[in-house]
Amino acid sequence: LVFSSQTIDSFKKHLRTFLPTALVVKDDLVALRLIQWVNNQGIKIPKDYSIISINNSSFAEIMHPFLTTYDINIQELGKESVRRLVAILKDENTEPQKVTIPFHLIERESVTSI
Repeated sequence: LVFSSQTIDSFKKHLRTFLPTALVVKDDLVALRLIQWVNNQGIKIPKDYSIISINNSSFAEIMHPFLTTYDINIQELGKESVRRLVAILKDENTEPQKVTIPFHLIERESVTSI
């Protein structure tokens, strides 16, 4: 399932008909809101749902349970974006370039294995 920007409201509507075992959330802050709502419903993370997010923000290590998240190397993304922008500003004929920034999964308490 893919939810709109109203992620939690959409999730609430679908929860009655679809029983997920895991959720991938687009950002740690959205995951924090979702975990708070889920906890208030008596749903246990990771026993009932595993949650994985993207970003590895400081929220990932202060919320409970600690959030499993992909560290997308935001500093390197920023550096490379600036490098590319400067190259374009210096020469508007600069060719587009595909750049891959390494990322990795940081497994914490919000997931469980079978």
